[in-house]
Amino acid sequence: MKILGRVLLLLLVVTVLGGGGFYIYLKRGLPDVRQIETFRPNGTILMTARDGTIIYAGGTGPREKVTSSQIPKILKQALVASEDRRFYEHNGVDIIGIGRAIVSNIRRGEFVEGGSTITQQLARVMFLSRDKNLTRKLQEAALAWKLEHVYTKEQILVYYLNNSYFGGGAYGVADASHIYFNKSVQELTTSEAATLIGLLPAPSVYSPLNNPLLARKRRDQVLNKMAQAGVISTKTYHHLVTLLPRYHLSRIDRNANAYFTSYVQSVLPTLIDRDLLEAGGLTIETTLDVRAQRLAQLTLRNRLKNLRRVSQGAVVTLNPHTGEILALVGGTDFAKSQFNRATQALRQPGSAFKTFVYLTALEAGYSPNRTYVDRPIAINGYRPKNADGQFLGRLTLIDALAKSRNPIAVQLLSDVGIDHTIETCRRLGLTTALNNNLTLALGSSEIQLLEFTHAYGVIANGGVKVPTVAVQRIRDQAGKILYQAEAASQVVIDPQVAWTMTQLLEHVVTDGTGRSAQVRFPAAGKTGTTDQGRDLLFIGYTPQLVTGVWLGNDDDKPTFSTSALAAQVWGQYMRALVGSATLAFVPPPNLNPEKSSEVLAEPAVASSNTERARRPSEPFAAQNLPPETEPPIDTSPPTPPVDVPVVTQADPPPD
Repeated sequence: MKILGRVLLLLLVVTVLGGGGFYIYLKRGLPDVRQIETFRPNGTILMTARDGTIIYAGGTGPREKVTSSQIPKILKQALVASEDRRFYEHNGVDIIGIGRAIVSNIRRGEFVEGGSTITQQLARVMFLSRDKNLTRKLQEAALAWKLEHVYTKEQILVYYLNNSYFGGGAYGVADASHIYFNKSVQELTTSEAATLIGLLPAPSVYSPLNNPLLARKRRDQVLNKMAQAGVISTKTYHHLVTLLPRYHLSRIDRNANAYFTSYVQSVLPTLIDRDLLEAGGLTIETTLDVRAQRLAQLTLRNRLKNLRRVSQGAVVTLNPHTGEILALVGGTDFAKSQFNRATQALRQPGSAFKTFVYLTALEAGYSPNRTYVDRPIAINGYRPKNADGQFLGRLTLIDALAKSRNPIAVQLLSDVGIDHTIETCRRLGLTTALNNNLTLALGSSEIQLLEFTHAYGVIANGGVKVPTVAVQRIRDQAGKILYQAEAASQVVIDPQVAWTMTQLLEHVVTDGTGRSAQVRFPAAGKTGTTDQGRDLLFIGYTPQLVTGVWLGNDDDKPTFSTSALAAQVWGQYMRALVGSATLAFVPPPNLNPEKSSEVLAEPAVASSNTERARRPSEPFAAQNLPPETEPPIDTSPPTPPVDVPVVTQADPPPD
């Protein structure tokens, strides 16, 4: 009876003061109802991909919102019939409805029917606490009156359906439709619409995920109210209540982009103040390409699911011209392991590191046609060998890199200088500790995949380094920009040297250890394998994208495989992502013909009608993943390579 007394008092106040006077009486301290247009609950973070797709919703809020035209008429009719029959007749507070509820409750001797309108419920959900006291009820009524004078009835229905909780972790009718029926809102049937509306009074209690029998009972009650309101016929009502609900219960996959979104969350404190993060209500506009992310995750899972000795992997794709992270996959399944192997793991890159040794040599003026002898050597007690146990004699640097000959890489590092090579790596953006000895040539230092891929991206971008970017901008609840990524670039490698290095790495793909990565368009890259296949890498790029792939095991167990597997993953993924585009690597302007003549053959300078690298705003060609047509990798244990004595650190074997 205490609740009835409060309701009666509320009715008295409204009646005496009148709608306008009531609003003026409570006006002070009320929030601006127009905040509903950009509303995010406190503590929430919403992340969007580059195309605006919602990829993460932290806290309590909808992942997806729908417009009025997307909501079927029957769903709106079900809501009005069940929750507020006089919705189109009142101005936010239904005096007649309150009186009817009081009479009904008195007759039954208990509180079984409320008098809150849909507009009042919206005001409570969006602006008020759930405390049950007279002050809150008065504020609720005042806000409802204000909402009715700012927005149309149709807008109020849409705001209500988009922000109400439907149970099962679903905020908003779009999430609820996917969770309970695995379909869009537009596809809901009359029975399904009644089911969703029936959840609203007590979502956790009536959810089919928790109590399907009670959910059906609530559906039938809503159908009955719809029949009483004339929304459906009595015949239709009797037919629908005989039908068993057909649920397709599922939960929104919050792991699809989780490796990327978790990485973004880790960098947010470096972009804005923690106080703003804790307050929430933020929209984070990211660089993620949802198609690239999906293809990367799918390719990785498909290629590893039947392999016994390789259990994990990571894929990173960047736009080398802008630094934007388009895809970041840190493992095969985020739900099983949240450790991000793209950003948190430090692994040896093996022979993929040779690129930086050769780059240092090119900067020092070494000709790609300079020859070294692939032979047994000993430098200060260090005796590097090749994985195949053979020595091929005199080779040009072009062929030595393509065939990944270890003794030549070590000799080259000795000649150009370890310190100079480390300095090159620092200019490219590598920040981790690098071994100051000859094992550096064969990738003995541990490096993060994202950082390593970014360093290759500098070469792909003609020697211009741009910082990696995961967040384009951050907006607060009112739409104000709190952070905006700033374009920054720095020339760290001579463009002609970068062009020459790209030609050498193209040769690796066409005629060397990277042949498994061949695609239908120009590509450059380098393989990397460490001792007994503990780390398998391929880092490569096209004119518009750079992608790094790592495969291995978290416990560092040998895979006894080769980097050809990583190259296959790279090739399959890039073919699906880029499609059939035939882009050419574009040489730098004012190319020195004397320098270019030393590289492989005469450079293929792009003609006037050659398509240049696709810019970041252009979409990738739409294409599904190709079928698994590549030959399987032989994962049976090969003859273990001969252990090589090392001065200070175990030498990772090459490709």
